Amino acid sequence: MKTIKISKVHYEMLVAAAKKSRQKPEVMIEELIHQKYQKDGL
Repeated sequence: MKTIKISKVHYEMLVAAAKKSRQKPEVMIEELIHQKYQKDGL
């Protein structure tokens, strides 16, 4: 696994969004990246 750096504010936003959807932040960000790739056809 690779590590990326994001600001504390964005991390807290990710944690809050993940908690709302009952997911781990890591899983949520993976899904968001996957959706972006599918949408843009990359």
